[in-house]
Amino acid sequence: QMDCEWAAQGFVFNQRERNASILRGITVTRAPGGNGGGLLAQCASPSIVDCAFVSNSAQFGGGVHVQSGAEPFFYNCEIRANSSDYHGSGLYAMHPSRLRMERCRILRNTYGGLDLSGATEAFLRRCLVAENTTKGDTAGGIYASYLARLNVDECTLVGNKGSAYGGAIGCNTMSSRVLVRNSIVWGNTPGAFYSGSITATYSTVQGGWAGAGNMSSNPCLRLDG
Repeated sequence: QMDCEWAAQGFVFNQRERNASILRGITVTRAPGGNGGGLLAQCASPSIVDCAFVSNSAQFGGGVHVQSGAEPFFYNCEIRANSSDYHGSGLYAMHPSRLRMERCRILRNTYGGLDLSGATEAFLRRCLVAENTTKGDTAGGIYASYLARLNVDECTLVGNKGSAYGGAIGCNTMSSRVLVRNSIVWGNTPGAFYSGSITATYSTVQGGWAGAGNMSSNPCLRLDG
């Protein structure tokens, strides 16, 4: 574990590192930062594997901040209980960036779990987004705005609490697009989705959502821990 004791930012990738640059098996906690308390990826595309970013803080992206053409890959990581002054306490990604996450957990962050802004593209597969909250005009779980593109596949979004922009996923402009497939969206407040720019198929959505193969029956989930 790397305890920064609120004295220094965690990790910074800004030297055009590629996916062969791997950060593995590290827990970063109590790290402050302007952008990205636990980790900042800027003009770089590292692979982050088996890592955790817990109880960090920043202006944007308390856990992780991605910007300026970065294309990081996160595998089996946890982003939990981070805070921020503005959007995206768990992870904040801004234009133009491309983000991939697989088997990750985004939990209990205080100003939104994941925030995508500008011409940013994100792919989430087999991820858990749970019990995130917000204190402003964003969704609790994931928020996409200003040309952002979000693809969610085989994920579970549960117990997130947002504003008028949705509990699980919010999309604030028609120029942003969200695709949800083979996922469970349940127990989010105030409702699952916000915006007609969200397309869901073959998913279980509380309250229902128009789309091929969608269901609205209770999946009887239980969150451990």
